[in-house]
Amino acid sequence: GTDHNSAVVVKGGKRISLPRYPSTEWSKVSIRFLNERDVILSDTKEVKPADFESLGFADTRKNPPTPAIAWSFLFKLACSNGISPEIPKKEREQVKKYKQQIVDMLRKMFKNDTDPFEDFAETKTYRAKFQMIPPAESDE
Repeated sequence: GTDHNSAVVVKGGKRISLPRYPSTEWSKVSIRFLNERDVILSDTKEVKPADFESLGFADTRKNPPTPAIAWSFLFKLACSNGISPEIPKKEREQVKKYKQQIVDMLRKMFKNDTDPFEDFAETKTYRAKFQMIPPAESDE
């Protein structure tokens, strides 16, 4: 039979198996960006490296694939303490789509069906309930 629980996304014909965690509260989840492509995922107990491709955020029309816009949105969020700038009305539908891709991925990985973001309606910004850590500033 089919395993409905398995965190597999099919992207451009490629099956992608997401890292798997036990059911986790968002407050315990962290995504640490090492750079614009690589991240370290954690639920406070288990730490797993990943990158935009392994998480299903590759724009496969390009060769080699580049991070999809939703991934760039996630990266920008990490660089601003997990809070997006206020989203202008004309961009809301678009950004909502990116946010939904991120939500789907997180829900599958961390077996949590609630929204990993605060209610958009109140602040007109997306605020992550999980921890996001931007790349360390290099001293070059």
